[in-house]
This record gives sequence, structure tokens and C-alpha cells, in this order.
Amino acid sequence: MLARCHARAQDLAGALDCAAEAQARAPLGDVALAALASTFTHFGRHDEAAAVLRQAVAAGSRNPAIQFNLGNNLKFLGDFAGARDAFEAALALAPDYARARAALSALGDARGDPEDLQRITAALAATPDPRARIHLCHAAAHEYEAAGRPDDAWRVLDEGKAALRGAIRYDPAAVLNGVAA
Repeated sequence: MLARCHARAQDLAGALDCAAEAQARAPLGDVALAALASTFTHFGRHDEAAAVLRQAVAAGSRNPAIQFNLGNNLKFLGDFAGARDAFEAALALAPDYARARAALSALGDARGDPEDLQRITAALAATPDPRARIHLCHAAAHEYEAAGRPDDAWRVLDEGKAALRGAIRYDPAAVLNGVAA
């Protein structure tokens, strides 16, 4: 989408012109609406991004990423109840959506509910993707803390840290060579 090219070039006016033109054309599918919302989000225009994402939801989108992105934009706008609803809607569409689970926990919704802990730990056990595991470990730590189980929270945070180390390719020798050069 041309708007994304303008956004990458930090051309706010060009990106917003393209986004407005795309929005005027109807109907846009999930992918186009998500790209349009991403352009608005890139420039901190969270209100316009949320409106576009709501348009996708109203059109019957079953894409959990649309709900997740709506939740993030609503969070930036200070609508924490709306963000919570959007993250929960994303999880209703995709119960193993690790980023939505972590975002919901980060809103302070961790209750230490045994069912939530069971869902998170089951998703964690079934998820080989290290990036998803990082998000799930974060969510589990919030839930364990809320349940009054700090030792389990620290254990799962250590597990998340290990997943993070596995996901990031860090070569200390290359860093030292770069500094010495």
C-alpha cells in the first residue's frame, strides 16, 4: 500500500493523504484495513486507527490481529475498558494468541484465576515459538503474582528470560569486534 511507503519515508502528509483516499474507497478487506490502521498508528493517530479497526470489526472481521491492534490503540487512547474488551475478543477468536494474553495481563487484569492459569500454562506447554513463549511467560507471571504465588512467578519469568535468550541472536565476540574496530 502506498500509504505504508510514505510512512516508512516519514512522510506524514503523503501517508495520511493515501490513507484518507483508501478509506474513502469502499469496501476494504481485513488486510487493507489493518494496513490503513497501521499507517495511522505509525504516526500516533490512534483515534483514526481505532476507527478503522472498529470498521473492520463491524464488517464482521474474524481476524484476532484486528482485535489485538484495536486493543493496543484503545490502550494508547486511555480507554482501558475498551482495550480489555478488544484483547478478550482476540482471545475468543484465538485462545492461544500469546501477545493478546500478555497485553491483557499487562492491563492489570491478572486475577490469579485458576482457569486463566490453566489456559496460559497449557498454551505455554504447547507453544514451541520462543517469541510466543516470552509473552505467555509474562502473562503467567502476572497471574501467579495475583494468585499469591511469587515463587512460581519468578520461575516462569526465568523461563521467559531463557526463551528470550534463545530468540535473540547475541554474539558477544561480534560486539567486542565492533567496538574494537
